[in-house]
Amino acid sequence: MAFGLTANGLATQTQSEIFDELAARVQAQFGTNTNVDISSIMGQWINITAEVQALDQSELLAVWRRFDPNSAEGIALNALAALTGSVRRGATSSVVDGLAEFSGAGTLPNGSLIRNEDNSTTWELINGPLVFAGPGTLAATYGAVDTGPTLANAVPPTTWSVVTVVPGFVGFTNPTDDATLGQNEENDDDFRRRRQRELYSQNIGPLLSIQGVVSKVNTSNGRVTDVRVYHNPAANPADADGIPFKAFNVVVETDPPLPLPQIPGPTNPLAQDIADAIFSATGAGGESYGTSYGDTTTIPLNLITVTDAENQAQGPIEFDVVEDIDIFIDIDIEVFSNNDDGPVVPSDPQQMADLIRSTVATSLTGAFVQLGRDARALDTSGVIQSLILDGELSGIKSAIVGVNNSGAPAALAITSVALAAGTGADFTTAAPHGLAVGSIVVQTGFTDPTYNGVFTVTAIPGASTYEIAAITFSATSTGAADVLIAGATAAITIRQKPDYDTGNIRVFIDGGAY
Repeated sequence: MAFGLTANGLATQTQSEIFDELAARVQAQFGTNTNVDISSIMGQWINITAEVQALDQSELLAVWRRFDPNSAEGIALNALAALTGSVRRGATSSVVDGLAEFSGAGTLPNGSLIRNEDNSTTWELINGPLVFAGPGTLAATYGAVDTGPTLANAVPPTTWSVVTVVPGFVGFTNPTDDATLGQNEENDDDFRRRRQRELYSQNIGPLLSIQGVVSKVNTSNGRVTDVRVYHNPAANPADADGIPFKAFNVVVETDPPLPLPQIPGPTNPLAQDIADAIFSATGAGGESYGTSYGDTTTIPLNLITVTDAENQAQGPIEFDVVEDIDIFIDIDIEVFSNNDDGPVVPSDPQQMADLIRSTVATSLTGAFVQLGRDARALDTSGVIQSLILDGELSGIKSAIVGVNNSGAPAALAITSVALAAGTGADFTTAAPHGLAVGSIVVQTGFTDPTYNGVFTVTAIPGASTYEIAAITFSATSTGAADVLIAGATAAITIRQKPDYDTGNIRVFIDGGAY
């Protein structure tokens, strides 16, 4: 192959190809008997020259690629993308909500630091100043000093310590929620793909055009980190998602997060930026729909309008802000008791449970890459399988995983046990159990150890009775049943995003809760 420009771009040669070309030229100049073998002096000189030229061609190719956004990297890609209006998304910090505790009067200013002792990270107050008149607590929001996805609540309760000493400030707690994870700087591959979507959306139908324009919102007020646009072309008066006939629904995720619900009164500046973007890309007759922002059905002060080119108010503009939905996960692990599959690692059940819990939360959060019905985020069993393949878990006999978004199941008191109509035993609960055939239950506290453990429901004789065929009835006894979630039943709507808080992940190992 010859070096030079072709219809496909800049063509370069390998060192071997350059050597052969130079050797042929030497023999053409000095005769075919000239020794150009690599072991000869002439051959060594040709090889050194070929190596230098190959390195030069490689550098020229790198320069050439910097002018092509499909191959440019780093700063060069930023400059090329900026020509068409695309800007690389920078890194953001994780944010955690909780309570600041005070022992007396004082003021806690923005930037005051605390330290997460569980993962050695530092966080700063971002919703201050917090002015407190005396002992008590105030809602506080802290952001991680370092950017990227930093968890705040790996295994609750988190241990926080005060770094910036302020008179009257005692400490901070986040008793329920983990952090809203920050993001690393957008890498080259993701930036290229998003730029292609933005360019494509400028020359196609209105939905993707609106999505492309809204995705570019990045001002001093904040930025849009993700966006999806849905519409209802046929269902009258509204479709299953509540979108009216012929209307469209913009769903956004922002940094910083827009408050939910919308605060009545003057429009949030970032919300106004989003509304302006929606209006600029909406065709004639287009009607926006939303329930989070701009919806005046119950609160007229939520009205959002935009100013057109003739300085006239246009609207209303409505859109939705993605809502974090708590996902509850139950994981039941059974380990080998006689080393049939090698030693159990980690050998301590609590360490095993903590490893599974933190890995599941981190992995599933990272797996959710797109707003809307993104079922890939629910591959909990795959996370556990990866831990086994990586050697971090071993000795696992079975793993049963259940997922839902309707709340953590509560323990049920069992009032009696009786012989089943066929084989097995019937268990009667103090209240309706809501179980179905195939549900998984963990039973504890029975005086007869036969009834303790993890079982599958085989029949439902009544609303407060369930049957387990695997148990041989021996004597009436009482105890407690903790109902495990069975199956991946979490339903993510178009306006929701799953929140995998470690506090909502329960791990059972050989029937014990950890």
